Amino acid sequence: MPVTRKKSFKQILIGDEFQKLNSQKAFDLIKLGVSEMLGTAILLGLGCMGTKDTTGGSVFHLNVVFSFSMAVATSVMIFGHVSGSHINPALSLVAVVMGKISLQKFLVYTVFQCIGAVLGYSITRSLFPAAYLDDKFCCTFPNPNVELSQAFTAELILTAIIGMVLSAAYDQRCLDKHDSFPLKFGFAVVALAVPGAQFAGCSVNPARSFGPALITGHWEHHWVYWLAPLSGAFIGSFIYRVLFYDNPESHEVDPSSYDVTETVKLQVVSGNANETSH
Repeated sequence: MPVTRKKSFKQILIGDEFQKLNSQKAFDLIKLGVSEMLGTAILLGLGCMGTKDTTGGSVFHLNVVFSFSMAVATSVMIFGHVSGSHINPALSLVAVVMGKISLQKFLVYTVFQCIGAVLGYSITRSLFPAAYLDDKFCCTFPNPNVELSQAFTAELILTAIIGMVLSAAYDQRCLDKHDSFPLKFGFAVVALAVPGAQFAGCSVNPARSFGPALITGHWEHHWVYWLAPLSGAFIGSFIYRVLFYDNPESHEVDPSSYDVTETVKLQVVSGNANETSH
């Protein structure tokens, strides 16, 4: 009789790594957190570095876009196979919706991502002469020329799109398209930021906005950069999972035809992509 393998609600909510927690599991969890912390530090460090010019000249919009986008690609290249390199609480939420990490691991990732954002921003800020910095260096704010509701909606839609990109990457039908995935994901960020940054900066990342806000003390409309990305990430990934996702765990398996060799091959391939992001 065919059987179906599905995660229990407890596994989705808590995760295997938190059940019967011991020193080894705790160490592995911290290692994942540090990976997210360093990846987010790279994002803020390189990204914010590209927003200023020490010669006093102006910085072009595309320079800022590519600084952040290629910082994403760099982080994914280094840490994608370690923790997934979400470097973004919104994308960690996508992983929860897609059943790749537990809710508790999402909270751990979010804490380390915010720490990394503060670390990366602080280091980059210390590199620039004070004469070239202002108190709003690399902070995100809604465009004063648009309504706050429009800025919120823009961040929500942009994050929903990048959330669907990550959701598609988790799809088993996409496993053969993961060559140069860090670069592909980086250019997906370019596709969003070039047209979308004019509304609210195209943060699409609560941690990216949190780091500069904490150091500078500028919290104006900061809630937008948490609520909009998290809402967008949930909506985008939920739509993909319900309508498009080909989940191997939902397939019926006939034990009599169970091929261990092929299963191991699939696990090795999917393991490299299961937690990969921005």
